[in-house]
Amino acid sequence: DVYAKSHFGHVDDAALREIVTDIDNGRNLARARFTLSLMSRGGAPNPAILVQLSRVTLKQAGNLTSSDNAPSVPQIDQASLESAQRYIDQAISLDANRADAVMISGHIAYLQRRFQQSTDLLERAKAMGADSPWLHINLGDALWATAMQPPNINRALSQRSAEEFETAIRLPLPEAAMKRAVHQLGSIYAELGDIPKADSYQRRYISMEEGRGRAYALHRYAHFLLFYARDDDAALAAVREAVQIYNFQVGRIFLVQMLTIKGGDLVIAGHPKEAVPFLNEARQMQPDLESMCPELARLPGLFPGVLGIHSAGAVKDFSVRIDGQTLVYASMYATSKQIDQLLSWGANPNYRDPDEGTPLHRPS
Repeated sequence: DVYAKSHFGHVDDAALREIVTDIDNGRNLARARFTLSLMSRGGAPNPAILVQLSRVTLKQAGNLTSSDNAPSVPQIDQASLESAQRYIDQAISLDANRADAVMISGHIAYLQRRFQQSTDLLERAKAMGADSPWLHINLGDALWATAMQPPNINRALSQRSAEEFETAIRLPLPEAAMKRAVHQLGSIYAELGDIPKADSYQRRYISMEEGRGRAYALHRYAHFLLFYARDDDAALAAVREAVQIYNFQVGRIFLVQMLTIKGGDLVIAGHPKEAVPFLNEARQMQPDLESMCPELARLPGLFPGVLGIHSAGAVKDFSVRIDGQTLVYASMYATSKQIDQLLSWGANPNYRDPDEGTPLHRPS
């Protein structure tokens, strides 16, 4: 406290701006937090310092989630969220009209998955004149997360979210903010059905990443190509490149799935001999292809992989548990021809999955 008072009794605005820039760009965070702590001890309570203490606390916490599924809400540990909220509560108690404090309060609500409250707070901060480059990013995130709540995607909110991110990328942005906007726009436009725009943003995001990050971006792009662009060949190429860059398990599993899907596509097209190299490569990577059938049966875009695995001779007996599960999962969407195929291969129509029930229990 004595040191803080003697060295930080007066807040140096230039030093504070430098700290804000570091937090914006995710660099020197330990030093930023230490300096802000000294500043907070050195003089009278200062809401500007408290706001930045909240921000750096969240930045240091990092993202604990292992998935990148839309709407890609980061997972922050509870202790960090509570600490960040305390700083913001103190800042607002000192100055209830601080737009940046209200904005961070809205972002914390988003991280706590209270999306409507987050949107309300961020809209309030916007009306108060918040000029942070992160405001449009945070509001876009909150709107997108709200739009993605079950049972159906809200297209109007999705479009509003896209507009916030589009507004953001026309501004001078920290690199991290630009990456976030581009990342989210790739998913939003995919859901809105604007495939060319989605593809453009997906590829732009890949170009912004390196190493492991680029591999994960390519893996995400491969999913987009399969499920939205309906381009199996491009999806296979993207996930193959991802695994070549970084040999990660989720990428390897999806590569095997794509190889079986490509094989299945060729069988469907009447070219079984051309399917053999793809199915052999899949078997080399995953000798037990049969165990993958239930997962491949969960979504229409994956189902050709079941046909590929069967064509490869990897299915020993389609009357056992694995293949009963395959029929159960496929019953959600499969055509009558596909169901007939599974039954002709020996799939048990009376199989009861402990979680999903029998094929007739599946909603359609």
